[in-house]
Amino acid sequence: RADILRTLSKKTPLAADVDLDMIAADQRCSGFSGADLAGLVREASVTALRLAVFARNSAAPTMAPGSPTIVVTHEHFDAALQRTAPSVSAADMRRYESLRKLYGN
Repeated sequence: RADILRTLSKKTPLAADVDLDMIAADQRCSGFSGADLAGLVREASVTALRLAVFARNSAAPTMAPGSPTIVVTHEHFDAALQRTAPSVSAADMRRYESLRKLYGN
């Protein structure tokens, strides 16, 4: 999962507090497919964007375009994890695990 998250977030401006290994190991990511992880990165990015737009609209009208720089933080990923559900069921996970054991890695 960590490698997939790294690949998916290559073009996403991440804050220094984002630890993709920790996010990948989070129990809430259990059952996440690659598409689910892509959705997670997208949801975290949209959350960051939404908050930046809200802050800009409530700030002084003289705020320069492009300010502030939007970065995705750990808090944005945490919020995204609360709204993103896995698409792989526990039964599917058991089936995939049995196939992996049967046919190897």
